[in-house]
Amino acid sequence: MKQETDQRHRALEARLEPQLARLSSVDAYAQLLRTFYGFYAPLETAIESVLPGNLLPDLAGRRKAALLLGDLQAIGQPAEHIPLCAPPPLESPAAAFGALYVLEGSTLGGRFIVRMISTALPDLPESALTFFRGYGPDTGPMWLRFQAALSNWGTQNDPAPAVDAANRTFETFDAWIQQNQPR
Repeated sequence: MKQETDQRHRALEARLEPQLARLSSVDAYAQLLRTFYGFYAPLETAIESVLPGNLLPDLAGRRKAALLLGDLQAIGQPAEHIPLCAPPPLESPAAAFGALYVLEGSTLGGRFIVRMISTALPDLPESALTFFRGYGPDTGPMWLRFQAALSNWGTQNDPAPAVDAANRTFETFDAWIQQNQPR
């Protein structure tokens, strides 16, 4: 999956890195958190609606949208009336696995993002960085468990729909970020 999604993954990273490097205020950080929430919240709901619990038993513990709301609260920013992104269509467990591949993979880059944000906004409280910290010290093990579930599923199913969904998820997130860049 990594090879088949690399181009779109790199495009998304190229879109995000300058935004993270330009963070200059708590308001700009709040806008970034709202943008992420607007993408994550509906996508997590869509994933849960089509991915059976037996395929990934810890799915509920992988939801991160609430962390974004907590980070907004930690910086005293409103968390109401956040625009929501229409998620890419997820009609099957394969598509859900593809979308979740994008969300789970993003936790791996969180430690680098935390450093960038902390450098740009050194007075930001630690409690405002929970989303980007992912699973904290459990990030690696959580990724490995996800990979094992994906691999187990992939041995019995055609991976092409999952790859397509992952690419659509990267594209949708990239477009959402462009649409919601701080002005």
